[in-house]
Amino acid sequence: MAAQDQESRKVVGEIMKISRSDLVEKLHNIWPYLIDGHSKGGHIWIPDSSYWTLTKKDIEWILTDTWIDKYRYVAEGFDCDDSAMLFHAFCVQERYKRMRDANASGWFSFAIGQCWGTKFEGKDTSHAINIAITSDEGVILFEPQNDRTWIADAGRDHVHFIRM
Repeated sequence: MAAQDQESRKVVGEIMKISRSDLVEKLHNIWPYLIDGHSKGGHIWIPDSSYWTLTKKDIEWILTDTWIDKYRYVAEGFDCDDSAMLFHAFCVQERYKRMRDANASGWFSFAIGQCWGTKFEGKDTSHAINIAITSDEGVILFEPQNDRTWIADAGRDHVHFIRM
C-alpha cells in the first residue's frame, strides 16, 4: 500500500466507542419525536450494538477523500439520496481498510449514516444527506455533494429518518 493511501486513512483525532443506546439518546436530545426502530419500527435505524465516533476533522478528511465528487448530479438518476448512500458505503469501506491496516480488533461501524428530512439549514425542501455523532462536536450533518458540514439543530434541520 502506498504511503499516501496510509496517510489518507489515518485517524486525525480521538476515536471513541459509543453504545447504540447512547447514539439513540444523542439523537433524541435533538429530535425527541423520532421513534427508535429497534423496538417499535420507527425513524431511527441503528442495527449494531456499538459504534466508533470520529472527530469532525476526521469526517471532513474522509469527505475530501471520497470519489463521490467524480459523479455529476443527474435529477432522479444520481441525486441527493444516491450521494448520501454512496458516502455511507464509502465510510463502511474506509472503516474496513483502517481496521485491516491497523490489524485491529473491535470492528465496530463508524457512527456515520444517512439522514432524510426537510428544512436542512432552514431550506424548505426534502433532502437526503449524511449524519455523524462525533467525539468532539456532537451530532453533525453534512452534504456529500459539496462537503459542507454543520452542527445539527432541531430548529433548522427537520429530520424524518436516520439509518446508521
